[in-house]
Amino acid sequence: MRLPARMAVYLLLKRDDEILLLLRQNTGYQDGNWSVVAGHVEEGEGIIDALVREAKEEADIDITGNDLEREEIVEVFFREIFQKRNTDTGNIAEGQF
Repeated sequence: MRLPARMAVYLLLKRDDEILLLLRQNTGYQDGNWSVVAGHVEEGEGIIDALVREAKEEADIDITGNDLEREEIVEVFFREIFQKRNTDTGNIAEGQF
């Protein structure tokens, strides 16, 4: 059974030459590691709306789409299990993406 693909957004909040990093805690995923504001795009939600929502949810920062500067958008689709690798070769399993 195939799992549905999910799109994620990553927000680089910059001030001068600094980028805001968050220490992940109590999420059950990558706890103890540093990350930029990030999250999945919800069903029916646009990329900009997802960035605005994640900024509020993860960093308690209120922004609007007008506050964002598009430097580059890279769309990467992951499955729920996004790094299923063939244990013999280390390659991503055929047909996974």
